[in-house]
Amino acid sequence: VPPSAMCKVTVLQAVSTIELDETDVTLNVFGGQNLTAVILPDTASKKDLIWESSAPEIVTVSSNGRISAVSTGTAKVTCTAADGSGSMAECTVTVIQMVNALKIEAASNTITVNKGEIVALKATATPENATNKDVTWESSDTSVATVNANGKVKAVNGGAATITCTAVDGSQKTAKINIYVPSIAVEKREYTVVSKDGLKIPFKYYGKYNDFSFTPEKCTFFNAEVERNGEQ
Repeated sequence: VPPSAMCKVTVLQAVSTIELDETDVTLNVFGGQNLTAVILPDTASKKDLIWESSAPEIVTVSSNGRISAVSTGTAKVTCTAADGSGSMAECTVTVIQMVNALKIEAASNTITVNKGEIVALKATATPENATNKDVTWESSDTSVATVNANGKVKAVNGGAATITCTAVDGSQKTAKINIYVPSIAVEKREYTVVSKDGLKIPFKYYGKYNDFSFTPEKCTFFNAEVERNGEQ
């Protein structure tokens, strides 16, 4: 009998394609998301994947495709077939700092504006390192007051309206302020009540000057006099 030898040959099906459910993701700092990979063909012998991030200081990725945002910036997350086929897929991850809160700078929650007057509102977004601090402005009643894209409010007619600013970064943060427009335009004057102890209390009066009166002798808490335009 002539000598013989046997060799057992195992034929494997290599991975030909990897598809990710997301190829472009935006996350807030400290946010996270699962990436799902579809491996083709379905008959591939070895479906293990190797996950990597191009910038771990911005985005990290776990062995099962969980991405976590660390700091603002952009990184690429790749998954590669572990069978040596060279098949791979990647996802671009952008990390932003969303707005946590908005505030409209004003002395009070309600501003009185005469018909025809314009008031410039300013919205402050926090934190300071928010990626996009832009906001949109909207009036609840444009027949009373309108507002433009820069936050300038114009009083149109008597009544009340609420002005709302909304962050455009997707955080859905808002801030509101009330606008009151008198039916009849009134004069606005600033006064200061000065007590006998020297305490100054500033206030504003909305109305016709002739309708305003102040009688210190009727004050029950302290004697006082009124300053107007710097004169006693």
